[in-house]
Amino acid sequence: MKYTPHTCVCIYLVLSTLGSCGGKILRIEAESAKGNNPKRYRSNASNGEDVWLHRGAMLSFSFCLIRETNASINNVMFSNDGGADTCSVELNGVEVGEFESTAGSDGGLLWNVFKSSGSLGSSMTLESRWNTITLLVEFADDYGIEIDHIDVNIEDDDVNEDILTCILPCLSDLPVVTVAAPGLTEGRAVQRSYSTQCAEEDNVDVAIFNTDVTKYEITASLPTYRSFLNLRDEDTRNCPFLTPIYWLYENVIVSPNTKSLTSNSSELFFGDKAAPEPYTITKMAVTFTLEGRKKGYIDTEIGSTLYMTMNSPDAPSDVVVSYSHRNGTIIEFSPVTFSDSLTSAVWNIPDFTWKEDLTNNIFVTVQSTALDQQLVNFRLERRYMGPDVVIPLYSSGRIVLEGIRVDFWWQAPETMELVRPSTGDTWNNIAYFRIYVSLPWSDGYSQVFVLYQDGNMRLLNPTPHGLDWTPFGTSVILGQTDVDDFRPAVSITKVEIEPEELTMKIIYSDGSSTDAKLVTSIEQTKLYVSNIDFKKSTTTHPFATFRSMYVQVGNTDSDSIVSDTSTTNPILGGDWTTINGTSFLLYRRCESKHLTQSPDIRLQVTETE
Repeated sequence: MKYTPHTCVCIYLVLSTLGSCGGKILRIEAESAKGNNPKRYRSNASNGEDVWLHRGAMLSFSFCLIRETNASINNVMFSNDGGADTCSVELNGVEVGEFESTAGSDGGLLWNVFKSSGSLGSSMTLESRWNTITLLVEFADDYGIEIDHIDVNIEDDDVNEDILTCILPCLSDLPVVTVAAPGLTEGRAVQRSYSTQCAEEDNVDVAIFNTDVTKYEITASLPTYRSFLNLRDEDTRNCPFLTPIYWLYENVIVSPNTKSLTSNSSELFFGDKAAPEPYTITKMAVTFTLEGRKKGYIDTEIGSTLYMTMNSPDAPSDVVVSYSHRNGTIIEFSPVTFSDSLTSAVWNIPDFTWKEDLTNNIFVTVQSTALDQQLVNFRLERRYMGPDVVIPLYSSGRIVLEGIRVDFWWQAPETMELVRPSTGDTWNNIAYFRIYVSLPWSDGYSQVFVLYQDGNMRLLNPTPHGLDWTPFGTSVILGQTDVDDFRPAVSITKVEIEPEELTMKIIYSDGSSTDAKLVTSIEQTKLYVSNIDFKKSTTTHPFATFRSMYVQVGNTDSDSIVSDTSTTNPILGGDWTTINGTSFLLYRRCESKHLTQSPDIRLQVTETE
């Protein structure tokens, strides 16, 4: 391959946050340039190397942005051992400034003495498109000039490496949302979201209010951006609440003299108890807290398993375990004798035992003639949850309907009943159900709809031709939630469904009800909601709630919200608290590495009183 003096840089960058003026510094290492410009080892270079350039040589690299953003050249680090050289720097073909190296020579030693150009020119407003920085050597002596790195000030706190390197590009033309019909009562979207680093946590919570809503529709469509990626694997990094282990103690001496220990939200205490000769009794107590339904977790509701492993004891040791139940009683297990032949034991603690917001207790007594036994492992875990059970409910050449029973539902003991009025068929203890539609270009089916007992509704456009399946993403809670709940939810007691017509009547525990009809086309799926009969105030309770995920731009299920009365706002990190309108769209302006092909979701009020 023949190379020209114009060299394309494969960006090797470091991002750092600016302190006083906001934004971030993008550092581009010159030695990451593709091409045949010589690289030199320099111990004082920021990455141990730099690039040697001569007159007429050019370095050029591209970067992308989220939105229209001001950028400026903060600094160019260079070295010179010879006559003065002149370099210019351009942004998108517009020269922003130039700098000159100082003439001087020290037998080549000055090549390892780097100097700063300082800031060059003023800032420029750049678009989210493919932007280019170019460094051109305008004049140089025979010895040339060496470039270490270029620092660019990007005045956007949300920008990150995946965006800057154009791995995850962003839209230049943003979607516009229009009103469904004139004369509708205007509603509002209320921000209830919070930050997270866990990509499997629905931290986006946007409640939709409208005092007079009588009909609305929800549409799932292909992402506004166009991508050939179909990333859909779980990302459980930074999700500590997913681990089944509540607390763990290892290599602990069982003695009244052992000092208290801590693990996660627990503390292990030691004490003694009078015992007949020649025995010693050591008392242990573990106090701990767990999260429950108030935070959207199951840990105070689901059962637990207690594990204990001892080193082979010098003498048999009788172990008695007990725990405090949420009803105030103390439950004691039968004694277990640890010996050379039995060094491990397991105790199963049933569902609905632990307390939320209060301290829980497990007590252990160890009686033995041997002193200072060693606990190799002592831990409490969430009990094993069996796989979901799929109940086939209906199947035709066009529609498949399945109900799902789960081992432990987070709103247990609440469950949902499914009824098919035309046949009288009834299915109980359903946690959620899902609907598939047949695909016209194959003999397969595409899952397009899921409704959970807690009101969480997932909607998906049919799988595009050429893909095996695409993931759900942003969801909508159907019904009136308590806006102050950490994990908003409703309680659906019954759904009357006619599968072939794809019609539903949703009945809630408070007596509220709505009708819904599902309609699919090649590019989108719609849910039409009508005959709304709410029992709670529509002023204080939303009629629907968006749920989604946002870690950072490029790692989201949605990153933006727009309504028929407002322009696009960031879904998280902006200064908005309320957005008015009758039509709201949650979408991604930047391609995401999480559930890339999951849909944009639009909620549109179509009729008000």
